[in-house]
Amino acid sequence: MKCNQSSFTRWAHNFGQISGAVIILLMLASPVVLCAAFDIWPDLSLIIPGILTLVVMMAPFCVAESIAYPPIMGPGAVYMAYITGNTSAFKMPCTLAALQISGVKQGTDEGNAIALISVGTSTLMVTFVIFLCTILVKPLYPILTSQALAPSLNNVTPAVLGALLGGSILGKFKYYCLPLLISVILFKFTPIPSPFILLISLAGAIISGYVITNRQMRQAAAVEAENTAEMIAENENAG
Repeated sequence: MKCNQSSFTRWAHNFGQISGAVIILLMLASPVVLCAAFDIWPDLSLIIPGILTLVVMMAPFCVAESIAYPPIMGPGAVYMAYITGNTSAFKMPCTLAALQISGVKQGTDEGNAIALISVGTSTLMVTFVIFLCTILVKPLYPILTSQALAPSLNNVTPAVLGALLGGSILGKFKYYCLPLLISVILFKFTPIPSPFILLISLAGAIISGYVITNRQMRQAAAVEAENTAEMIAENENAG
């Protein structure tokens, strides 16, 4: 069945922008109302460094997402994924799997509809899992807080972050040497707050990545020029 692409796209943009604006206002209203009701406003000097750190880290990634994801997911799925979150780790893989299973090309009306359905289904599943966890947390609380599980549960975050970092470092350790060294030195021997250490380490990562990548590109260009010269010499000798 053919659908009108312009009307569907227009509806998706209108609904996505309106619903996104409403949800953002609700998200911001909740902490503001609680702080106003209980008079517990946070100290801005403590939270601004963390906000700046997140902005510096996430801004390039968000710009790249905004350029790369819409052609694949379509407008409706993109708005829903950004509103509900976890786009890269969950919503995008679900969309790609659904498009592959259905045999539909991305960027088409059918592809956008499949993407919207897949993102909606994954969102409902995540919501159901969270709802189930909130129900089970009370009966499971004695087990989760037992001494037998304490060592493992106390190290969940380091284990997860270590696994993620290990997968990223494998084969690319030279990119991580400078930021890792900067982080260890500043954290161990200076009183600089952690958010600022993260910003400094991020700058070191950008600099080291640029230097290493630039060196690799020069080496690749030199090898390609050498191969081209050898091919020209062989052709001249053959002629």
